[in-house]
Amino acid sequence: MISSTDSTNANNICSALTLLILMTRLSLSKLQQKPMDLSFFICLFALCCVTARIPITHYVLQYGTASDIAAKLKLNPKILETTNLAHVRIGSILSLTTRILLTSVLWSMNLVLLLLYRRFIAHLPWMKHAITASWIFMAVSYIAVVAATFLECRPFSLWWQIQPSPGTCVKAYYQTVIQCVSNIVVDVVLMLISVPLLFIQGSSVRQKMRIGGLISLGLFCIIVTCLRLGYIFVQGSLQPTRSFWGSIQLLMATAVANAPVLYGSVNLFKRKGKTSYGYGATGPQTGTARVTGQQRTMFEEEKDGVIVKQTVVTLETDKV
Repeated sequence: MISSTDSTNANNICSALTLLILMTRLSLSKLQQKPMDLSFFICLFALCCVTARIPITHYVLQYGTASDIAAKLKLNPKILETTNLAHVRIGSILSLTTRILLTSVLWSMNLVLLLLYRRFIAHLPWMKHAITASWIFMAVSYIAVVAATFLECRPFSLWWQIQPSPGTCVKAYYQTVIQCVSNIVVDVVLMLISVPLLFIQGSSVRQKMRIGGLISLGLFCIIVTCLRLGYIFVQGSLQPTRSFWGSIQLLMATAVANAPVLYGSVNLFKRKGKTSYGYGATGPQTGTARVTGQQRTMFEEEKDGVIVKQTVVTLETDKV
């Protein structure tokens, strides 16, 4: 069994690493002077959710939930004599908040990946339908998870009821299954959508291996989600178990979603100062240059998983 102490430590460590990844992503975007696009604001929203989840999870584990007290009551009928029922009520309500925050971060990271892949494959006609379907499924599944979070126990007061037994609804099995299965489906879809990246024209074998490695990271998210689902059912959906594996899943999803951008940004900084400018067909020429027809071409190029904008300037010169 996972103790509250172990779960608290896991929450603090995983959340700190998650915040580090998100802040690094946001900082790199500003250093590269990129415009604040939708991905930037999604990561900022996720950062706020992770920050809020840290203290809330702490109090949930400290106060306990009705589900945990009900499980302990079977082993020790006198436990209610030393239990602060007001704290249990607060802990039970806060546990619902942590589930919403966790779901919001997981789905935010999926959105970040979908937006990234869309930049590369949106020109493929058949991929437009796949991307649209992914948007719809992610929206519907998010609403389903949130609805299950609040509606699994009816009336709502069952969430903090201990006696008489509120039943299995307080264990939130339905919510857990919907959340985990939906997340696995999204992970698989994102991996399938990204497959065309392996066939980018002009990519070397080395580049394809790197892209394939980044795509395959999604498998780790699926593995962690399956482990979380299994442990929650095996250990009776105790809150320490839910928080422990939720924190690990949070970190894994954030790492996988931001790995392509962080990896590409590191390589981009290594090449900093090497932006190419071509003058004429044969390079710089001696003499006094007179611009008779200046052409500027902006294009986007895929390099090591990051979009690099370059400016090519062509000048016609008169030699003296």
